[in-house]
Amino acid sequence: MSSVYMNQDLLEVYIDTIEQQIDNKTLFIKQARDAIESLQTGGMDVHSINPEQWQSFMKRPMFFPERSDPIGLSLASTGLVSRQRSSEEWLEHMEVQLKDMEAMIGSQQKVNQEITVLLELLTQKLETPPNDNRMQETPVQRNRRLRTGLTKFIEDFLSLDLADSRNTAEEVCNDLMVVIERLINYDTNLKTTDFPPSTKGLFRLLLRGNLITLNEVGDKHYVKLIDFADPEVV
Repeated sequence: MSSVYMNQDLLEVYIDTIEQQIDNKTLFIKQARDAIESLQTGGMDVHSINPEQWQSFMKRPMFFPERSDPIGLSLASTGLVSRQRSSEEWLEHMEVQLKDMEAMIGSQQKVNQEITVLLELLTQKLETPPNDNRMQETPVQRNRRLRTGLTKFIEDFLSLDLADSRNTAEEVCNDLMVVIERLINYDTNLKTTDFPPSTKGLFRLLLRGNLITLNEVGDKHYVKLIDFADPEVV
């Protein structure tokens, strides 16, 4: 308990010292301003000044600060505290940015994995059944099976990743199905403007993966899926 009273007494002494220093400096500034104003308004005879006295006066400091100036210490302490707070706020901001970046990278990696699955579905070739007694799939059956797998992939994975606050997973799924149907049917009238906002993520992934080509005609950009049957396609 005595230490608490001692700290309180020290704080009061410190505050009193600060206030006294401020009063002293305020008085000094006022006296200096009054002296300057008196010289400016009353005039001064240059010949009445003794050069030796003037030189002696000029050698003297105008103010002798104490070795431990409380005001200076307070300003330094306040500056350090302010810098510490600014640094802490900056570190907190960067920590949030880092978490957002990590989440973005994780989401991008997941989408990359899923686009790889999509690529496999688009490029999947019919394999000979291991059982010779089974009838080989017809092209129609194969296309139906691949479309079923593609639809399931879009409904269960891709649409969920591309959904956001503006578009539900069901809306994204419908938009994706329309665009992908036009792509795999090689619709020659498919343009970049035909991709709804909810499918922009798919468009960027297909473009980065070199799975589509763009043909500029005037101010329009036509989109075409690459020919996977082309032997030059790697």
